[in-house]
Amino acid sequence: TASHRCLRPVAAPGAPTHHSFAPPCVRRRAAMGYGTGIHNVVFFVMLLRGITIGVVGAGSLDLALALGVPQNCLIAARGVGHVLSPALLSGLIGRVVWTGNSQLFLAVSLLLMAFSEVAMKANTSGAFGYVVFFLLGLATAMIDSTGDVVMMTAHREKCAMPLNMLHALSGLGGMIAPYLFVAFPDRILTILAAAHVLLALGVAGRRAQVGKPQGWQAKIQAVSVQTTSTTLTPTGIPTRILRGGMAFIFFSAAAETAMASWGFTFAITELQQPPSVAARFPATFYFFFTFSRILLLFASKRPPSLMMRLGALLMLVGAACLRAASYVRETRGPDAAPTGVFLACVALIGVGTCPQMGSVLATLRQHGALTSRQQGQYRTAAALGNTMGMWLPGVIGLPTSEAFWAAAGGRIVAGLGRD
Repeated sequence: TASHRCLRPVAAPGAPTHHSFAPPCVRRRAAMGYGTGIHNVVFFVMLLRGITIGVVGAGSLDLALALGVPQNCLIAARGVGHVLSPALLSGLIGRVVWTGNSQLFLAVSLLLMAFSEVAMKANTSGAFGYVVFFLLGLATAMIDSTGDVVMMTAHREKCAMPLNMLHALSGLGGMIAPYLFVAFPDRILTILAAAHVLLALGVAGRRAQVGKPQGWQAKIQAVSVQTTSTTLTPTGIPTRILRGGMAFIFFSAAAETAMASWGFTFAITELQQPPSVAARFPATFYFFFTFSRILLLFASKRPPSLMMRLGALLMLVGAACLRAASYVRETRGPDAAPTGVFLACVALIGVGTCPQMGSVLATLRQHGALTSRQQGQYRTAAALGNTMGMWLPGVIGLPTSEAFWAAAGGRIVAGLGRD
Protein backbone atom coordinates (compact mmCIF):
# COMPACT_ATOMS: atom_id res chain seq x y z
CA THR A 1 0.00 0.00 0.00
CA ALA A 2 1.01 3.64 -0.26
CA SER A 3 1.42 3.87 3.50
CA HIS A 4 3.78 0.86 3.47
CA ARG A 5 5.83 2.34 0.65
CA CYS A 6 6.28 5.48 2.77
CA LEU A 7 8.15 3.37 5.31
CA ARG A 8 10.91 2.38 2.90
CA PRO A 9 14.21 3.93 4.01
CA VAL A 10 15.75 6.79 2.10
CA ALA A 11 19.29 6.64 0.79
CA ALA A 12 22.19 6.59 3.23
CA PRO A 13 23.99 9.89 3.79
CA GLY A 14 26.98 8.80 1.72
CA ALA A 15 24.97 7.50 -1.21
CA PRO A 16 25.29 9.12 -4.67
CA THR A 17 22.92 11.97 -5.36
CA HIS A 18 22.35 11.55 -9.10
CA HIS A 19 18.82 10.43 -8.29
CA SER A 20 16.62 10.08 -5.22
CA PHE A 21 16.16 6.77 -3.38
CA ALA A 22 13.30 8.28 -1.39
CA PRO A 23 9.79 7.07 -2.31
CA PRO A 24 7.41 9.63 -3.87
CA CYS A 25 5.49 10.24 -0.62
CA VAL A 26 8.71 11.17 1.21
CA ARG A 27 9.69 13.53 -1.59
CA ARG A 28 6.24 15.16 -1.46
CA ARG A 29 6.62 15.75 2.26
CA ALA A 30 10.10 17.16 1.67
CA ALA A 31 8.78 19.54 -0.97
CA MET A 32 6.17 20.81 1.49
CA GLY A 33 8.68 21.73 4.17
CA TYR A 34 8.49 18.45 6.09
CA GLY A 35 10.64 18.67 9.17
CA THR A 36 11.19 22.45 9.40
CA GLY A 37 8.89 22.74 12.40
CA ILE A 38 7.55 26.20 11.43
CA HIS A 39 6.42 25.84 7.80
CA ASN A 40 2.72 26.28 8.60
CA VAL A 41 2.88 28.66 11.56
CA VAL A 42 4.99 31.16 9.63
CA PHE A 43 1.93 32.05 7.53
CA PHE A 44 0.06 33.26 10.63
CA VAL A 45 3.20 35.04 11.81
CA MET A 46 3.28 37.00 8.56
CA LEU A 47 -0.35 38.06 9.07
CA LEU A 48 0.54 39.50 12.49
CA ARG A 49 3.65 41.07 11.00
CA GLY A 50 1.51 42.93 8.44
CA ILE A 51 -0.83 44.20 11.15
CA THR A 52 2.06 45.45 13.28
CA ILE A 53 3.75 47.31 10.43
CA GLY A 54 0.44 48.85 9.36
CA VAL A 55 -0.39 49.99 12.89
CA VAL A 56 3.07 51.49 13.37
CA GLY A 57 2.83 53.27 10.02
CA ALA A 58 -0.55 54.79 10.92
CA GLY A 59 0.55 55.79 14.42
CA SER A 60 4.05 57.03 13.64
CA LEU A 61 2.94 60.65 13.12
CA ASP A 62 1.33 60.91 16.57
CA LEU A 63 4.25 59.07 18.15
CA ALA A 64 6.83 61.34 16.53
CA LEU A 65 4.95 64.43 17.73
CA ALA A 66 4.70 63.04 21.25
CA LEU A 67 8.44 62.23 21.37
CA GLY A 68 9.51 65.45 19.66
CA VAL A 69 11.51 63.75 16.89
CA PRO A 70 11.23 63.88 13.06
CA GLN A 71 8.82 61.27 11.77
CA ASN A 72 10.98 60.24 8.81
CA CYS A 73 14.02 59.69 11.06
CA LEU A 74 11.98 57.68 13.53
CA ILE A 75 10.63 55.42 10.79
CA ALA A 76 14.07 55.15 9.20
CA ALA A 77 15.44 53.76 12.48
CA ARG A 78 13.27 50.71 11.83
CA GLY A 79 14.83 50.52 8.40
CA VAL A 80 18.33 50.40 9.88
CA GLY A 81 17.34 47.34 11.91
CA HIS A 82 15.81 45.88 8.79
CA VAL A 83 19.13 46.27 7.00
CA LEU A 84 21.41 44.88 9.68
CA SER A 85 19.35 41.76 10.38
CA PRO A 86 19.80 40.00 6.99
CA ALA A 87 23.36 41.28 6.67
CA LEU A 88 24.38 39.73 9.98
CA LEU A 89 22.03 36.77 10.35
CA SER A 90 21.54 35.32 6.86
CA GLY A 91 23.98 32.45 7.40
CA LEU A 92 22.58 31.74 10.86
CA ILE A 93 19.01 31.55 9.57
CA GLY A 94 19.99 29.01 6.93
CA ARG A 95 21.75 26.86 9.53
CA VAL A 96 18.90 26.91 12.04
CA VAL A 97 16.46 25.78 9.34
CA TRP A 98 18.63 22.90 8.20
CA THR A 99 19.55 21.76 11.70
CA GLY A 100 15.96 21.70 12.96
CA ASN A 101 16.33 24.71 15.29
CA SER A 102 14.08 27.10 13.40
CA GLN A 103 11.41 26.94 16.14
CA LEU A 104 13.72 28.48 18.72
CA PHE A 105 14.86 31.20 16.34
CA LEU A 106 11.27 32.10 15.44
CA ALA A 107 10.27 32.20 19.12
CA VAL A 108 13.09 34.66 19.85
CA SER A 109 12.00 36.82 16.90
CA LEU A 110 8.42 36.90 18.15
CA LEU A 111 9.46 37.85 21.68
CA LEU A 112 11.62 40.66 20.31
CA MET A 113 8.65 41.90 18.31
CA ALA A 114 6.45 41.82 21.43
CA PHE A 115 9.06 43.74 23.46
CA SER A 116 9.21 46.43 20.77
CA GLU A 117 5.44 46.84 20.78
CA VAL A 118 5.24 47.14 24.57
CA ALA A 119 8.19 49.55 24.72
CA MET A 120 6.74 51.66 21.92
CA LYS A 121 3.55 52.18 23.91
CA ALA A 122 5.28 52.95 27.22
CA ASN A 123 8.24 54.99 25.97
CA THR A 124 8.44 58.76 26.50
CA SER A 125 12.06 59.34 25.43
CA GLY A 126 12.94 60.43 21.92
CA ALA A 127 16.35 58.76 22.01
CA PHE A 128 14.92 55.47 23.24
CA GLY A 129 12.23 55.76 20.57
CA TYR A 130 14.92 55.30 17.94
CA VAL A 131 16.15 52.19 19.76
CA VAL A 132 12.63 50.74 19.92
CA PHE A 133 12.04 51.29 16.21
CA PHE A 134 15.45 49.79 15.46
CA LEU A 135 14.55 46.65 17.43
CA LEU A 136 11.20 46.46 15.66
CA GLY A 137 12.98 46.52 12.30
CA LEU A 138 15.41 43.88 13.50
CA ALA A 139 12.60 41.56 14.61
CA THR A 140 10.60 42.15 11.43
CA ALA A 141 13.56 41.31 9.22
CA MET A 142 14.30 38.17 11.25
CA ILE A 143 10.73 37.00 10.61
CA ASP A 144 10.85 37.95 6.92
CA SER A 145 14.17 36.21 6.32
CA THR A 146 13.08 33.08 8.18
CA GLY A 147 9.92 32.82 6.09
CA ASP A 148 11.83 33.30 2.82
CA VAL A 149 14.50 30.75 3.72
CA VAL A 150 11.94 28.15 4.82
CA MET A 151 9.89 28.52 1.65
CA MET A 152 12.87 28.56 -0.71
CA THR A 153 14.46 25.60 1.06
CA ALA A 154 11.29 23.54 1.12
CA HIS A 155 9.82 24.39 -2.29
CA ARG A 156 12.95 25.26 -4.29
CA GLU A 157 12.06 26.14 -7.94
CA LYS A 158 8.34 26.16 -7.07
CA CYS A 159 8.70 28.69 -4.28
CA ALA A 160 6.81 31.48 -6.09
CA MET A 161 3.36 30.38 -4.90
CA PRO A 162 4.19 29.94 -1.18
CA LEU A 163 6.19 33.16 -1.18
CA ASN A 164 3.25 35.01 -2.72
CA MET A 165 0.97 33.44 -0.10
CA LEU A 166 3.26 34.68 2.67
CA HIS A 167 3.26 38.24 1.40
CA ALA A 168 -0.47 38.13 0.64
CA LEU A 169 -1.12 37.40 4.31
CA SER A 170 1.21 40.22 5.29
CA GLY A 171 -0.74 42.48 2.95
CA LEU A 172 -4.02 41.34 4.48
CA GLY A 173 -2.69 42.38 7.87
CA GLY A 174 -1.63 45.74 6.49
CA MET A 175 -5.09 46.22 4.95
CA ILE A 176 -6.96 45.92 8.24
CA ALA A 177 -4.28 47.58 10.39
CA PRO A 178 -5.30 51.25 9.81
CA TYR A 179 -8.88 50.49 10.83
CA LEU A 180 -7.68 48.66 13.92
CA PHE A 181 -5.56 51.68 14.80
CA VAL A 182 -8.49 54.09 14.35
CA ALA A 183 -10.80 51.81 16.38
CA PHE A 184 -8.36 50.93 19.20
CA PRO A 185 -5.61 53.58 19.21
CA ASP A 186 -4.65 53.02 22.84
CA ARG A 187 -4.87 49.23 22.98
CA ILE A 188 -3.85 47.79 19.64
CA LEU A 189 -0.11 47.58 20.41
CA THR A 190 -0.84 45.79 23.68
CA ILE A 191 -3.09 43.33 21.88
CA LEU A 192 -0.43 42.65 19.25
CA ALA A 193 2.26 42.18 21.90
CA ALA A 194 0.09 39.64 23.71
CA ALA A 195 -0.54 37.77 20.45
CA HIS A 196 3.19 37.62 19.68
CA VAL A 197 4.02 36.38 23.18
CA LEU A 198 1.37 33.66 23.05
CA LEU A 199 2.56 32.55 19.63
CA ALA A 200 6.20 32.47 20.80
CA LEU A 201 5.24 30.42 23.85
CA GLY A 202 3.30 28.03 21.64
CA VAL A 203 6.24 27.51 19.27
CA ALA A 204 8.73 27.13 22.12
CA GLY A 205 6.36 24.87 24.03
CA ARG A 206 6.00 22.63 21.01
CA ARG A 207 9.76 22.34 20.82
CA ALA A 208 10.02 21.56 24.55
CA GLN A 209 7.26 18.97 24.30
CA VAL A 210 8.35 16.98 21.27
CA GLY A 211 11.98 18.04 20.88
CA LYS A 212 13.70 18.83 17.59
CA PRO A 213 11.39 18.39 14.57
CA GLN A 214 11.41 14.80 13.39
CA GLY A 215 12.25 13.95 9.80
CA TRP A 216 14.57 16.83 9.08
CA GLN A 217 17.47 14.44 8.35
CA ALA A 218 15.30 12.55 5.86
CA LYS A 219 14.31 15.87 4.32
CA ILE A 220 17.93 16.80 3.79
CA GLN A 221 18.68 13.44 2.17
CA ALA A 222 15.61 13.59 -0.06
CA VAL A 223 15.76 17.22 -1.08
CA SER A 224 18.15 16.74 -4.01
CA VAL A 225 16.34 14.76 -6.69
CA GLN A 226 17.52 16.04 -10.03
CA THR A 227 21.17 17.06 -9.95
CA THR A 228 24.50 15.39 -9.42
CA SER A 229 25.57 18.00 -6.89
CA THR A 230 24.07 18.27 -3.44
CA THR A 231 21.46 20.97 -2.87
CA LEU A 232 22.85 21.58 0.60
CA THR A 233 25.92 23.32 -0.81
CA PRO A 234 24.62 25.42 -3.74
CA THR A 235 27.15 27.14 -5.94
CA GLY A 236 25.00 30.24 -6.32
CA ILE A 237 23.69 32.16 -9.33
CA PRO A 238 25.65 34.41 -11.72
CA THR A 239 26.71 37.72 -10.21
CA ARG A 240 25.13 39.73 -13.04
CA ILE A 241 21.74 38.14 -12.38
CA LEU A 242 22.01 38.66 -8.64
CA ARG A 243 22.97 42.33 -8.98
CA GLY A 244 20.06 43.02 -11.32
CA GLY A 245 17.62 41.39 -8.93
CA MET A 246 19.08 43.27 -5.97
CA ALA A 247 18.84 46.63 -7.75
CA PHE A 248 15.25 46.04 -8.81
CA ILE A 249 14.05 44.81 -5.42
CA PHE A 250 15.68 47.85 -3.80
CA PHE A 251 13.41 50.25 -5.70
CA SER A 252 10.35 47.99 -5.52
CA ALA A 253 10.70 47.54 -1.76
CA ALA A 254 11.13 51.31 -1.35
CA ALA A 255 7.91 51.98 -3.27
CA GLU A 256 5.96 49.40 -1.28
CA THR A 257 7.24 50.48 2.13
CA ALA A 258 6.73 54.18 1.40
CA MET A 259 3.05 53.69 0.67
CA ALA A 260 2.58 51.47 3.70
CA SER A 261 4.43 53.86 6.04
CA TRP A 262 3.42 57.25 4.64
CA GLY A 263 0.02 56.77 3.01
CA PHE A 264 -1.87 57.61 6.20
CA THR A 265 0.31 60.66 6.94
CA PHE A 266 0.12 61.88 3.32
CA ALA A 267 -3.68 61.85 3.40
CA ILE A 268 -3.80 63.79 6.68
CA THR A 269 -1.07 66.37 6.08
CA GLU A 270 -1.14 66.93 2.30
CA LEU A 271 -4.74 66.14 1.42
CA GLN A 272 -6.23 67.44 4.72
CA GLN A 273 -8.38 64.35 5.23
CA PRO A 274 -9.78 63.14 8.58
CA PRO A 275 -8.36 59.92 10.08
CA SER A 276 -11.35 57.85 8.98
CA VAL A 277 -10.69 58.82 5.35
CA ALA A 278 -6.90 58.71 5.69
CA ALA A 279 -7.18 55.07 6.78
CA ARG A 280 -8.48 54.27 3.28
CA PHE A 281 -5.10 55.06 1.71
CA PRO A 282 -2.98 52.28 3.26
CA ALA A 283 -6.07 50.04 3.36
CA THR A 284 -6.67 50.53 -0.39
CA PHE A 285 -3.02 49.90 -1.12
CA TYR A 286 -2.99 46.66 0.86
CA PHE A 287 -6.39 45.55 -0.44
CA PHE A 288 -5.21 45.58 -4.05
CA PHE A 289 -1.78 44.36 -2.96
CA THR A 290 -3.37 41.32 -1.30
CA PHE A 291 -6.11 40.71 -3.87
CA SER A 292 -3.52 40.69 -6.65
CA ARG A 293 -1.43 38.16 -4.76
CA ILE A 294 -4.47 35.91 -4.51
CA LEU A 295 -4.89 36.17 -8.27
CA LEU A 296 -1.22 35.31 -8.68
CA LEU A 297 -1.86 31.97 -6.99
CA PHE A 298 -3.99 31.03 -10.01
CA ALA A 299 -1.26 32.23 -12.36
CA SER A 300 1.50 30.20 -10.73
CA LYS A 301 2.25 28.40 -14.00
CA ARG A 302 3.18 31.69 -15.64
CA PRO A 303 6.89 32.58 -15.62
CA PRO A 304 7.68 34.68 -12.54
CA SER A 305 9.69 37.06 -14.73
CA LEU A 306 6.49 37.88 -16.64
CA MET A 307 4.72 38.76 -13.40
CA MET A 308 7.68 40.92 -12.40
CA ARG A 309 7.59 42.89 -15.67
CA LEU A 310 3.84 43.39 -15.56
CA GLY A 311 4.06 44.60 -11.96
CA ALA A 312 6.82 47.06 -12.85
CA LEU A 313 4.67 48.53 -15.63
CA LEU A 314 1.61 48.97 -13.40
CA MET A 315 3.74 50.48 -10.64
CA LEU A 316 5.15 53.01 -13.12
CA VAL A 317 1.68 54.00 -14.38
CA GLY A 318 0.30 54.35 -10.85
CA ALA A 319 3.24 56.39 -9.59
CA ALA A 320 3.18 58.72 -12.60
CA CYS A 321 -0.55 59.33 -12.16
CA LEU A 322 -0.09 59.95 -8.43
CA ARG A 323 2.57 62.56 -9.11
CA ALA A 324 0.41 64.22 -11.78
CA ALA A 325 -2.67 64.28 -9.51
CA SER A 326 -0.62 65.82 -6.71
CA TYR A 327 0.68 68.52 -9.05
CA VAL A 328 -2.83 69.32 -10.29
CA ARG A 329 -4.14 69.56 -6.73
CA GLU A 330 -1.28 71.89 -5.74
CA THR A 331 -1.76 74.23 -8.68
CA ARG A 332 -5.53 74.18 -9.26
CA GLY A 333 -7.02 73.34 -5.88
CA PRO A 334 -8.58 70.30 -4.19
CA ASP A 335 -11.58 70.12 -6.53
CA ALA A 336 -9.32 69.55 -9.54
CA ALA A 337 -8.04 66.23 -8.13
CA PRO A 338 -10.57 64.56 -5.81
CA THR A 339 -9.63 61.95 -3.25
CA GLY A 340 -10.93 59.12 -5.44
CA VAL A 341 -8.26 59.86 -8.04
CA PHE A 342 -5.52 59.46 -5.44
CA LEU A 343 -7.04 56.21 -4.21
CA ALA A 344 -7.06 54.86 -7.77
CA CYS A 345 -3.35 55.68 -8.11
CA VAL A 346 -2.64 53.99 -4.79
CA ALA A 347 -4.52 50.92 -6.00
CA LEU A 348 -2.36 50.72 -9.14
CA ILE A 349 0.81 50.95 -7.08
CA GLY A 350 -0.51 48.18 -4.83
CA VAL A 351 -1.15 45.91 -7.81
CA GLY A 352 2.27 46.73 -9.27
CA THR A 353 4.32 46.09 -6.15
CA CYS A 354 2.41 43.00 -5.04
CA PRO A 355 4.24 40.32 -7.09
CA GLN A 356 7.74 41.65 -6.74
CA MET A 357 9.11 40.14 -3.53
CA GLY A 358 8.06 36.60 -4.43
CA SER A 359 8.46 36.87 -8.20
CA VAL A 360 11.96 38.32 -8.12
CA LEU A 361 13.14 35.59 -5.77
CA ALA A 362 11.52 32.92 -7.93
CA THR A 363 13.06 34.46 -11.05
CA LEU A 364 16.51 34.40 -9.47
CA ARG A 365 15.91 30.83 -8.30
CA GLN A 366 15.41 29.75 -11.92
CA HIS A 367 19.08 30.57 -12.53
CA GLY A 368 20.20 28.21 -9.74
CA ALA A 369 20.13 27.80 -5.98
CA LEU A 370 21.15 30.92 -4.04
CA THR A 371 23.81 30.48 -1.41
CA SER A 372 23.19 31.73 2.12
CA ARG A 373 25.48 34.66 1.35
CA GLN A 374 23.52 35.56 -1.78
CA GLN A 375 20.23 35.28 0.07
CA GLY A 376 21.63 37.66 2.69
CA GLN A 377 22.77 40.10 -0.01
CA TYR A 378 19.36 40.03 -1.65
CA ARG A 379 17.53 40.52 1.63
CA THR A 380 19.93 43.35 2.54
CA ALA A 381 19.14 45.11 -0.76
CA ALA A 382 15.42 44.78 -0.03
CA ALA A 383 15.97 46.06 3.51
CA LEU A 384 17.92 49.06 2.20
CA GLY A 385 15.00 49.78 -0.09
CA ASN A 386 12.66 49.54 2.89
CA THR A 387 14.84 52.03 4.76
CA MET A 388 14.81 54.45 1.85
CA GLY A 389 11.04 54.09 1.61
CA MET A 390 10.69 54.95 5.29
CA TRP A 391 12.88 58.05 5.08
CA LEU A 392 12.78 59.77 1.67
CA PRO A 393 9.03 60.61 1.50
CA GLY A 394 9.51 62.75 4.61
CA VAL A 395 12.04 64.82 2.65
CA ILE A 396 10.72 65.16 -0.92
CA GLY A 397 7.13 63.95 -0.53
CA LEU A 398 5.39 60.65 -1.23
CA PRO A 399 4.31 61.26 -4.87
CA THR A 400 7.78 62.34 -6.01
CA SER A 401 9.42 59.40 -4.22
CA GLU A 402 7.03 56.88 -5.78
CA ALA A 403 7.60 58.30 -9.26
CA PHE A 404 11.38 58.13 -8.91
CA TRP A 405 11.43 54.54 -7.64
CA ALA A 406 8.98 53.30 -10.24
CA ALA A 407 10.98 54.89 -13.06
CA ALA A 408 14.24 53.41 -11.78
CA GLY A 409 12.70 49.95 -11.39
CA GLY A 410 11.24 50.09 -14.89
CA ARG A 411 14.62 51.04 -16.33
CA ILE A 412 16.27 48.07 -14.66
CA VAL A 413 13.65 45.62 -15.93
CA ALA A 414 14.02 47.00 -19.45
CA GLY A 415 17.82 46.78 -19.33
CA LEU A 416 17.91 43.21 -17.99
CA GLY A 417 15.01 41.84 -20.02
CA ARG A 418 17.08 39.16 -21.76
CA ASP A 419 18.56 37.90 -18.49
